[in-house]
Amino acid sequence: MAAPAPTRPDAAAGTFDDLRVLDLSGTVASGHVVQVLADHGASVVVVEPPGGAPVRAAGSADVLLRGTERVDADPLGDGAGLVRALVERADVVIDHLRPADARTLGLRSGRPGPRIELHLSELGEGAGEPTGSLDDDVVLARLGGLDVFGAMAPRPGPAYVSVPFGSFSAAQLGLQGIVAALLDRERTGLGQEVATSLLHGVLAHDIWNVNLRTITERYPDAFRPAPHVQDGVPNSALVYRLLVGLSADGDWLQFSQTSRHLFEAFLRVLDLGGLIDHPDWEGLPIVEDRDRRVQLWDRMLRGVRATTTAGWQQVFDEHPDVWAEPFRRGAEVLDHPQLRHDGGVRVDARGRERLGPLLALRVPGEDPGPAEPLATAPTEALADPLAHWPARPDAPGDAGGAAPPDAAAVPGEAASAAPGGGAAPGASATPDGDAAPPGAGAPPLAGITVVDLGMFFAGPMASALLADLGARVVKVEPPAGDPLRGLASFPELGAIKASQGKESIAVDLSRPEGRAVVLDLVDRADVVIQSFRAGAAARLGLDADALLARNPSLVYVNAAGYGSDGPCGRRPAYAPTIAAAAGIAWELVGSTLPGEPGALDLDGLKATSVRLVTAANTSFAQCDGLAALTNATAALVGLRARARDGRGRVVDTSMLHIAAHVNGAAVLGGRSGTAGPDLLGPSPLRRLYPSADGWVLLAAEPDRAARLATLLDLPDGEADGLDPDLVAKRLAAHPTEHWARLLDEPGLRAVPVVEGPVEAVVLDDLGPAAGLLADVDHPMLGPHPRLAPLVAFGRSATVAAAGCEAGQHTDRLLAELGHDDAARARLRADGVVA
Repeated sequence: MAAPAPTRPDAAAGTFDDLRVLDLSGTVASGHVVQVLADHGASVVVVEPPGGAPVRAAGSADVLLRGTERVDADPLGDGAGLVRALVERADVVIDHLRPADARTLGLRSGRPGPRIELHLSELGEGAGEPTGSLDDDVVLARLGGLDVFGAMAPRPGPAYVSVPFGSFSAAQLGLQGIVAALLDRERTGLGQEVATSLLHGVLAHDIWNVNLRTITERYPDAFRPAPHVQDGVPNSALVYRLLVGLSADGDWLQFSQTSRHLFEAFLRVLDLGGLIDHPDWEGLPIVEDRDRRVQLWDRMLRGVRATTTAGWQQVFDEHPDVWAEPFRRGAEVLDHPQLRHDGGVRVDARGRERLGPLLALRVPGEDPGPAEPLATAPTEALADPLAHWPARPDAPGDAGGAAPPDAAAVPGEAASAAPGGGAAPGASATPDGDAAPPGAGAPPLAGITVVDLGMFFAGPMASALLADLGARVVKVEPPAGDPLRGLASFPELGAIKASQGKESIAVDLSRPEGRAVVLDLVDRADVVIQSFRAGAAARLGLDADALLARNPSLVYVNAAGYGSDGPCGRRPAYAPTIAAAAGIAWELVGSTLPGEPGALDLDGLKATSVRLVTAANTSFAQCDGLAALTNATAALVGLRARARDGRGRVVDTSMLHIAAHVNGAAVLGGRSGTAGPDLLGPSPLRRLYPSADGWVLLAAEPDRAARLATLLDLPDGEADGLDPDLVAKRLAAHPTEHWARLLDEPGLRAVPVVEGPVEAVVLDDLGPAAGLLADVDHPMLGPHPRLAPLVAFGRSATVAAAGCEAGQHTDRLLAELGHDDAARARLRADGVVA
């Protein structure tokens, strides 16, 4: 069952066309996994039980299951024998089964073999008994996320979240686990179990809130947590830098002015440039005087409202450093000019417009030819599934798989574990040379070197995820450091997470000598990740063509905000800007916004602006995190493609395209605002209700309506059309814990809505109990908890290392590149390195 060699090793082999993938989950999360694998050549079979796979109820099957085949079978009933036979023939199996159910199908046996098994869960098995479900809303309820999102609701209390952030992000982590395990299998001949969860996917997004809580608890007299806006007064510079304003003709606009020079350009077009160096406004955009903060917000909002949307477009054309996106909704996203320019909108075999593949791989210098129509999802089940996947000559005789002859020589047959829940820590060296504890096999990316040219979060966090899998990552940043390091009020806070496990070299790329240093690093690298705006890499001589000409086996990831060229390629792209462009913000909160925004007074405009900010830029559900996860996937998929034919790859991604995929059900369904005008939920069965002492999330499948009516003692016939007001009256009669105990059956749950913030739940409650945290020692912050690696392996180790400071390893890296003491001193004296 080992992967066969390409039949034409001199050709660009399909990245996954040697793989058989069996999806026993059929959920939105597994759908995002199999879409990527099928788009790049894998043979994917999805097992659908009676009533259909869960992804069909979500309305996403037509998109996520394209290019797959279907088998109608009950894996835990009369179809168990067929499914077990398919498991024996698969290279990769995906499930979210309870452990006992998985074992009946030959999964999670603990025996060595070539098969890779991805297990998905809601919270990770360390957080409680597995439920056998994968529900985004349940995860956010238990994590405190629905409570935090209450800031976007038009009423007190939590808000329902209709975008599947956890499912998409868990899928990216799952893909990383699968591909890393495939790379390991090519060295060892062994597969292994891989585990991650929707919870881990959500936690990956956070840029600094977990570390901010550590700081505010450690230094309570110096730092206090505070919302961005409190009692009508902005507390954060991001209120101004990422302003949400209303145009003269009633369009909401999300601006994108995070960097200092971008913010100053924005002030000038608002005729507020005189404030920049004025002594009364020292510290702009945040000043000590509270009244001035309110005054600045008022003046900026009035300035935006003085111009129509068309007028603002003219401003953007004349001033490239000023940029905003309108809040698009539903199918409007498909008309985004950058998405169409990049091939992000493609036609399928039935002539329908669909989102193109999440990742675009190409071999430099090769003409890929015209794009073929996208595959469609199967309409009929396979008549003979076993004929579709004939038994291989070397197929194992049992579901566990036969160990290869040299299995005994492979170290560390550790038991499978959920992320953070017991897998041995990394068996490789940390960036500062400390040996990680033994006990598991080598990390799956041991021996891989990554050069990180990214700035801010989406690129740098991607390479930090690769460091967790054992890659050596060298971060290249300017002498002053990545701008992310100074974005928050506490020094280094912004970059602590994104620099985990890395070595940093501070180099001035505007100097030829600095670029020469980076080129020497690239010559020794396997992967480069860059996130410059379009054209910047080419101006520096660090574009894909230049670097692959030097290092033909390089995997080069273009982790752009918008794209490497095109109408928006040079525009500044930040998480909330993309959330507006991709329709995410409107899907979350648009159904509650005033129908005639032009009638809003200034106070109403501010209140609505804050709700849109919550929808577009909440830390655990934002586009920087979504992009970071996908960029890490992109690097690994590129490495797998290279492993098949030895040639380097360019992998193109964009935050815009990624966000559109996350919001795909709304984009392709032409819908928006499915949580309803009060943000309580899409239906009486999937809804937030007050209890006697808090809130519960009712999570019931349609076929459980009659059972719910019985348990709630509702009138006869109520199951045919539940009245949410009557359900609310029943649920308000007893405390949350009563309902959590009573309504706890397969397909029917009442989930307590935990009070946020999320970082408090992680650090004080769920994290320690579920093994989500690892203790590290940052050179500036000192000892502190970080999130443990987000993917766990049954055999391979992972690495949990601390972040680094800017330029912390400059001297050592220069010495490694052959610069002697005198040469290093000269580079420092000339300001080339720091």
